[in-house]
Amino acid sequence: MTTPATTPRWVLHLSTETGWRGGERQVWYLARGLQARSLPQAVAAPTDSPLARECEALGVDRLALPARPLLHPVALLRLAAVVRQRPGALLHAHTSRALDAACWLARLAPCAGIVHTRRVAFPVRAAAKYRTACLRYVAISRAVADGLFESKVFELPDPSVAVGAWKQPDALATLDPAALVDRPGCAVLLRAVDGASFAGSTLGSQCVSGFRGAAYATSEVTVTATGLVSWDRGYDAAGKQVWGAEKGGYKFDRGTDGAPGASPTK
Repeated sequence: MTTPATTPRWVLHLSTETGWRGGERQVWYLARGLQARSLPQAVAAPTDSPLARECEALGVDRLALPARPLLHPVALLRLAAVVRQRPGALLHAHTSRALDAACWLARLAPCAGIVHTRRVAFPVRAAAKYRTACLRYVAISRAVADGLFESKVFELPDPSVAVGAWKQPDALATLDPAALVDRPGCAVLLRAVDGASFAGSTLGSQCVSGFRGAAYATSEVTVTATGLVSWDRGYDAAGKQVWGAEKGGYKFDRGTDGAPGASPTK
């Protein structure tokens, strides 16, 4: 995938539903709004579905999808051929199954990236595709958003002021939290996996890092009631790991006295 522009050159909406419920109506409203702003787009939806018909009536380009199976190689190759003709395309997956298709399309054709709108509040089952696939997630309601948490990474505007500060804590007294610099692409998006844990990671290779010869870094985090596991790794431009534990992350156990302990897995 390429780095997305501020405004995509073309948006491909992907929907797998054959009915006409709230989610499909929201896709239609979005398509209508983007059309009013003259943003080029197309809707890929099951043949003869209400969404396909309504978008066609709007004058929005329509690409037919088989209702089952969506991931048929022929269907994916046809969509990939369309995406290749539109550099800077943004894939907007409106269902979980559509996200599966978008992940494959991103491998088959260059695109600006993937956005996924999540409309259900139940725990994520297929967590792997949610860890690395998307540039952005859209939570359609507060209930959905409550199942998604973002852990951001910041750095000091002048790291030298913190050198040796563990010996002289007063050296950090003048540090203004508002002055901290957000590291783009390095946030960890945590999702509710079940009733007792959260899991997530950075997205793809977006977290740029030059540490120990790396081109980018990744972080995978799992949080439970008894502790957390944090697995940080660095990779060079060819995708070869150059630092970080190889078999698993650092395990932090929740201590009974409030003092956690850490045990690395090499």
